[in-house]
Amino acid sequence: MHIVLGTPSWPREKSSSGIVTYVDNLRLDLIAKGHQVSIIVLGGSDEDLGPDVIWPTRTLGFKVQAKLMRLLGKPGWAHENWGVMIAAALNELHKRRPIDVFEVEESFGWCGKIKQHISFPMVVKLHGPTFLVSPLNDHSDNAHKQRIAHEGMALRMQDCITSPSKCTLDDTLRYYALHPKYSAHIVNSLAEHKNIPLWTASSHDKNQLLFVGRFDRIKGADIVLKAFALLVQTKPQLRLIFVGPDSGLVDDNGVKWSALDYAKHLFSPADLQKISFLGKQPPSAIEKLRAQSALVIIASRWENQSYTTLEAMLQECPVVASASGGTAELISDGHSGRLFQNKNPESLANAILEVLQSPEQAAILGTNARGYVQEKHAPSLVAEATLIAYANAIQLHASKSATK
Repeated sequence: MHIVLGTPSWPREKSSSGIVTYVDNLRLDLIAKGHQVSIIVLGGSDEDLGPDVIWPTRTLGFKVQAKLMRLLGKPGWAHENWGVMIAAALNELHKRRPIDVFEVEESFGWCGKIKQHISFPMVVKLHGPTFLVSPLNDHSDNAHKQRIAHEGMALRMQDCITSPSKCTLDDTLRYYALHPKYSAHIVNSLAEHKNIPLWTASSHDKNQLLFVGRFDRIKGADIVLKAFALLVQTKPQLRLIFVGPDSGLVDDNGVKWSALDYAKHLFSPADLQKISFLGKQPPSAIEKLRAQSALVIIASRWENQSYTTLEAMLQECPVVASASGGTAELISDGHSGRLFQNKNPESLANAILEVLQSPEQAAILGTNARGYVQEKHAPSLVAEATLIAYANAIQLHASKSATK
């Protein structure tokens, strides 16, 4: 088959997006099974990345109409109708190499516009519906309300919808009252490279804690810092490594903080020295930090299916994670990690202490976590499940075409 996968940016080395990671992993899995895979970069660009990567372009007519709509007081028109340009790029590719199936995310409702302008099967994979994400990041303006509505309208048009976490699939179908002809929970795949460093009970720093994620509200950066403030009161030898971009965090009072300013607000100058803000780091550096740390913290207020969690589990790291969204589907509390009460710094601090106080149990958690990822997220299994979804999309498309 010729399969096309949509991604917000490309290549993977230039982006820390979970969607890009997912697309790249799936691309390799499908190619390994003998399929031809092309990539369409939804954000648009003019960079040449080879014949298998295409970009939608803004035509002169689109630019003129977008400018006219801005003058008429509809500045969001261009963004809302970008799906038409994506479909145009897909149709050009389809002329050269017929497309058997196209997979794309639900973001901005572009999938609705695309479906109206293509003649081949499509599967929508839920990566982060706005109705689930937006309230957690204090986004309640009209633009986000419109995006939620557009995504709902677009999803109602789809015959095939999949999701890496069951809760996201169930919540989305219920929220929008969707009844697609085919829906499936298909986890993300994760393959390990041969030089991946594994966590061991004897080689880590027992006083080093690691958090990998954006400094923002969704990733729970404030929860991590508040929990660490509690921990250093009784364990002053602890240190926190903070890896990820500083996106700015809006607190409950609507005040936006940088990472350093928020930490200064919580910690004394002496305790502030126990926190290292490293910013964005390459995957190889993060892998080393995981293997060196006593445990990895996942504090997200919501996740669909976090690669940050899966990657830590695959490295056999003890993980302390919030019992929220798809993260709670990955970790069995007390067996393959520790779950804490979502949004609760005290619960997080207590869970961290439990892991630190029992090194033998921490090692067992890590071993079980690695085994789970190897079994449930094996690339060949995920590719097979995805191909079943594609086969259903193709069959439904053929049946619909036959009745026209």
